[in-house]
Amino acid sequence: MAYKHDGQSSVSSPQVLGCLRVSPLESPYAVEGHEQLLLIDASQGNVVIQLPPCAESTGRLIGIKVSALGATFKVHVMGHNFERIDGVGQYTMELYSAATLFSDGEGWHIIS
Repeated sequence: MAYKHDGQSSVSSPQVLGCLRVSPLESPYAVEGHEQLLLIDASQGNVVIQLPPCAESTGRLIGIKVSALGATFKVHVMGHNFERIDGVGQYTMELYSAATLFSDGEGWHIIS
């Protein structure tokens, strides 16, 4: 993701209080080092979220909330380069679901 001179993200969705809004236009979306909370709007298409590498994210928490979801669309959260999330390759989220993910440096874990 590129940054403008004022420090704001150049992703087309607005940031609100440290929260990044992600839509199908940005999918697949790779979570970067500073991002902590993602609001997902999948009302117009599927959204894929790619987590950062576990080894570079030890102790990190990332929150994801699905705020809108079209009838036939999905939100998939995937580990970096086939890293696992609670032992599986991808985590599929439903409308209004939320997840907090934690990296122990070896994998991602859903803690809530």
